[in-house]
Amino acid sequence: MDWFISPLEDKALSGSISIPGDKSISHRAHMLLAISEGEASIQGALRSEDVAATEAAISKIFSTNEFSNGEFIECDCGNSGTTIRLLMGLLSAGAHKVRLTGDESLTKRPMERVAKPLRELGANIETSDGTPPVEICGGELTGANISVPIASAQIKSALLLAGLGAKGETRITMPGSSRDHTERMLKYLGAKVDVIDGGSIVAIQGGQKLIAVDIDVPGDISSAAFFIVAGLIVPQSSIKLMNVGTNHSRTGILTVIERSGSNTVVRINEREECGELRADLSVSATSYNGFSVLPEEIPSLIDEIPILALYAALSEEGDSKFVGAQELKVKETNRMAAIIEEFDSIGLSATCHGDDLHVPGGQVVEGGSIESRGDHRIAMMGAIAGLVSENGIRVKNVECVETSFPGFAQLLVDIGAKVEELH
Repeated sequence: MDWFISPLEDKALSGSISIPGDKSISHRAHMLLAISEGEASIQGALRSEDVAATEAAISKIFSTNEFSNGEFIECDCGNSGTTIRLLMGLLSAGAHKVRLTGDESLTKRPMERVAKPLRELGANIETSDGTPPVEICGGELTGANISVPIASAQIKSALLLAGLGAKGETRITMPGSSRDHTERMLKYLGAKVDVIDGGSIVAIQGGQKLIAVDIDVPGDISSAAFFIVAGLIVPQSSIKLMNVGTNHSRTGILTVIERSGSNTVVRINEREECGELRADLSVSATSYNGFSVLPEEIPSLIDEIPILALYAALSEEGDSKFVGAQELKVKETNRMAAIIEEFDSIGLSATCHGDDLHVPGGQVVEGGSIESRGDHRIAMMGAIAGLVSENGIRVKNVECVETSFPGFAQLLVDIGAKVEELH
């Protein structure tokens, strides 16, 4: 299925919408409650293919009748890198014997970056030339001091989950901080986690028990990012996004928007619930200039770079730079190449200089077509570009959006966009 997004012309976006639950928190809620003592509920979890893959895997792995024959339990993680990488850590300790695989895209993504540090704890993990399928034979782990070469929330989370089942302390050192949802949820469920030096060092003592507590999942700011940018770039627009997660490790997009000269994204009723900050966001159209994103900021907004690249292209003046964004090259697709090539197909320009992405400002979206490449964030970026295009944009093969943001097109329609489904 394709979408055709018509230009809004003189029409503005308006209204209030609720963003679906945070994907990262939803994955972790299902995993951590599965190993907690007692029963609890999850409210507001994202209902998407990615999270469904985690739910299905957890249900299959922790069923009491699945270990009778001693063979590998086969779990399909679909397109979800979070599912497979966090399960690698969760299942390394204990009696689990599991083979994790996924769709064509996932089976090309790197897994040794997680498997290698887990082996330092004694994990028995085998990858297929560095990619899925991944075979895990759970066993006894011993805590260790582990240095991780990149600031990755997935690697850190896998090590924390393995460390929870290890003997002794597991201490993880990274070159910078990254998303801290795992640490926060572990604490919320009763574990002691030491966070040092702004989050670049994290330590957990093995053998701790988690106690099940109800979890309410806030809206996903990575999903909200597309509506934030839409509200900023469509003239005269004014929208409100309800109950959006504002965890400090995820609000890099808001920092960058402020740096560009915009002050029209306002947090209302900010509060903390279930260990996570959340707020309602009021967004109004504004003018702004180019900006730079530094390497240490990339982990806090890696999934928002496609839509921020569009935001950069439409700035009034000045070029924008995303410095040290090499992680873009190993996402669902090579997002660095995807941004550059799909920009070109709708009349925009961007260039790659080593690991840096450069986007000139003052551009105009002509229109045309964008291929999703099976990447939901490229597809959604194309849809937002269609709103301010001269001739409309056809976004091809949009089924992938359901993996991350079910109902995305309908929410666009709810605030005034015109989205036509083409088969």
